[in-house]
Amino acid sequence: MLAPPRDARDEGERISALWGVLNNCFASRDGACSNISYGGSILLVIDTPWLLETADYVERPHLLPLQISGTVVKFLRDVPDNATSSSALYAKVGILYEEATHLGGRCRSGGLSPTDPEFTALDRKIDAFMPTLPPIQSQQMLLVHTHPTAR
Repeated sequence: MLAPPRDARDEGERISALWGVLNNCFASRDGACSNISYGGSILLVIDTPWLLETADYVERPHLLPLQISGTVVKFLRDVPDNATSSSALYAKVGILYEEATHLGGRCRSGGLSPTDPEFTALDRKIDAFMPTLPPIQSQQMLLVHTHPTAR
C-alpha cells in the first residue's frame, strides 16, 4: 500500500500511472484474449478514480471523488459517473474493446452464442456510450471514437 499522496499533482500522477499500466496490459495482449476480467468468478477490482485532465488535479481537485470502489465494475454496470476527460474516455473505450474481444473469443471457441444476453448487453452498452463521446476534434478523439465502432 502506498503512502497517501503528497498533493493533488502527486495523486494525479498515481492515477495516470495506474491507467497507463492497464492500457499497456490491453495493448500487449498480442492478438489473444486477455486474462483481465472485470466480472464473473475471477474479478479484477480497480479502486482508482477515472483520469482527469492533467491540469484538473491541481486546478479542480474537487472533481476527484472522496470514495472510490469498483470503478470499472460500476462503469460496466451502467452506474453513472462524471468522467469525461479524454483520458478517461480512452480508458473506457479500452475496457469496452477488451470486453468485446473477450466475448468474441468465447464465441469463436463455441462457448457462447452471438444471441447470448451478454452480447446484447455489451452491444447496448456500446450504443449508449457512443453519444457521450465529444465531437472528433483531434487524433486522440478519433481513436476514442474508432474503438467502440470496431465491434
